[in-house]
Amino acid sequence: MLNKIYKNIHIKKSKLFKFLFYLTHIIVLFLIAFSLFLSIPKFFDYKKKVEHVKEYLNKNYNFKLKNFSLIEYNVFPLPNLLLKNVNLELKNKPISLSSNEIKIYLKLKDIYNNKAIISQKIYIDKPSVSLNIDSFEELSKYLIELDKKLSFKHGAIDFLKDNKTLFTIKKLNYSNFGFKKNQFTGNLFNKKFKATIKGKNEDINFKILDTGVKAYLKFDRTDPDE
Repeated sequence: MLNKIYKNIHIKKSKLFKFLFYLTHIIVLFLIAFSLFLSIPKFFDYKKKVEHVKEYLNKNYNFKLKNFSLIEYNVFPLPNLLLKNVNLELKNKPISLSSNEIKIYLKLKDIYNNKAIISQKIYIDKPSVSLNIDSFEELSKYLIELDKKLSFKHGAIDFLKDNKTLFTIKKLNYSNFGFKKNQFTGNLFNKKFKATIKGKNEDINFKILDTGVKAYLKFDRTDPDE
């Protein structure tokens, strides 16, 4: 009787071990296949996709890609197209920027798409902008109306008047999605600040941290032709 019980337990354990062994092999094969799926595009020549990139940036972000030094595919942190030393212009706006690199994050199902670039969001690293102070309202309006995901970090904006720098914002961070949606943080006059775009008029709540200095910038959206 005891031998029969032992044999039954042994058989059940044996079946369990075989199942786990089989499952482990399936998982390993899946991980290898998935890794290959993500990695193979690394060997593609993405210079042939530059026109697709230009079209994507133009159509979705109103960016005109002026020039760049390199384009390549990266797997980490998520599949993306990386452009280095980039110069962009905002279409029909007197606003241009340069950046060390821009990452266009791709959707998994579209990383082999040869006809178009389909992206979830773009990230701009260390953008540098020289902006006439009269154009600041246009920039804020562009950001608040943009329906595609955009974020940037460690940026710098020189605010100009008559081609002379009035002041500079450094270490500027912004995202139009997520927990900190439409929130700017950075350094102004060597002081940390936070600004948030709110409301349909894109008005801005501005605060220099640890100083008690606050401001509310309200833009006049009245049409002069009315």
